[in-house]
Amino acid sequence: MRYAVVIERAGDGFSAYVPDPPGCISTAATPEATAEPCRGIRAPLGPGPSET
Repeated sequence: MRYAVVIERAGDGFSAYVPDPPGCISTAATPEATAEPCRGIRAPLGPGPSET
């Protein structure tokens, strides 16, 4: 599956988040470095077994 990564300017750097599924939020100095942690999403994120 492919998910959109939203990258926004934030102060002196950038922030990124994945609106669907929620759960990936990242900040960095460049747009490329900001999006990198969100590229590995393989399945929807949700509460772990102890959080249900």
